[in-house]
Amino acid sequence: DCVDTYFDATLDFFSYGHLQTVADEYPQDYIKLVFVDIRDHWGYPNIRFAVNNDIMHGMGDAYFRPDGTTTQAMFMTMLANCAGEKIKNAEDGPWYTTYASWAENTGITAGVGNYSPPALITREQMAVMLYHFIVNQQALVRDHAVEEFTDIGQAADP
Repeated sequence: DCVDTYFDATLDFFSYGHLQTVADEYPQDYIKLVFVDIRDHWGYPNIRFAVNNDIMHGMGDAYFRPDGTTTQAMFMTMLANCAGEKIKNAEDGPWYTTYASWAENTGITAGVGNYSPPALITREQMAVMLYHFIVNQQALVRDHAVEEFTDIGQAADP
């Protein structure tokens, strides 16, 4: 379901288009960081993969908060981590300042309506940032990937 403030996908919807395509080099039960709230969660295998590959690091205090919301800053951080950028949290100002600067300088935030790093990210904003990230990284995507989203016609003009 998509609401005005954030994207809340069901397991079936999320699993349809989010398949792990990179082999997992770690044993099935290994995870770099211990979280008290993911072991029985439906997303455990994907969380494990994201944590083991330094894409995500949880929310601190041994919590991942898998059913929480995602901000624009959090999504930019995940993209920077996917790109292998070694960015540290800002020492002055909000933690995400250096990640936001990276995203802005690489064009990832171009065309994102209502851009505000601490705000919850919408599905549409994720799509725009992901598109610019793919272009920036010169990543390959399979043909007709966008056509699988039946609501693409409802997206705002860039």
